[in-house]
Amino acid sequence: MRDRFSFSYDPFLDLLYLRFFSTSIYEQTLDFSNVLIDISKNQDLRGIEIPDASKVFDVEKSDLKEIKSLNVLFKITEENIEVYITLNVLKNDKIRLLSLKLSKINDYSLFEKTVEFSAHYRFSE
Repeated sequence: MRDRFSFSYDPFLDLLYLRFFSTSIYEQTLDFSNVLIDISKNQDLRGIEIPDASKVFDVEKSDLKEIKSLNVLFKITEENIEVYITLNVLKNDKIRLLSLKLSKINDYSLFEKTVEFSAHYRFSE
């Protein structure tokens, strides 16, 4: 399933936020070691908040202002909940791939589901 989403980066707070456009009602927040994932009653993604994003992706804050594309894969199995986030950032006129894999035990009794989102974007100052 593909859907629309937007993302923004605040260099002052060092916060990367992904907002998923869904009509589903918010249900709960999953905490993946300080990366917060909001889901709906239908287990649709509502938002992902990544505090200290430059540290999480091991880059400088200025690099996250040059995100060219972003992909998210949200996968729930009977045993685990997994989130894969990949970013393409522009640095020194070259594209650099950044990735983040989050995984935790599915102790929320969530049903099996896979959702993928992609966006291409250039941040403006």
